[in-house]
Amino acid sequence: EPKQVQISVRAAKNDLLIKAKKADEFLSEGHPVIVALTLRGREKANKDWAKQKLNGFLAMITVPHQRSGDIRYGGRGMSIPIIKKQV
Repeated sequence: EPKQVQISVRAAKNDLLIKAKKADEFLSEGHPVIVALTLRGREKANKDWAKQKLNGFLAMITVPHQRSGDIRYGGRGMSIPIIKKQV
């Protein structure tokens, strides 16, 4: 069953680290994780900046992982599915 971690582009670094630890926990248990980045208002217009924030969050995840799909743009932002890397 996939788990979801929601983050915001305005979140502080410590808040993102807490969410990254939660994603680590889900990945180590073997669950696929969907990282959802929520955008509000004018933030939706600057997709490159939001994509950069999303990639920065993915770099905070310590469990070896890989993207299982492309970044999907939705009504409230963007999301990307990730899974644990098989050794």
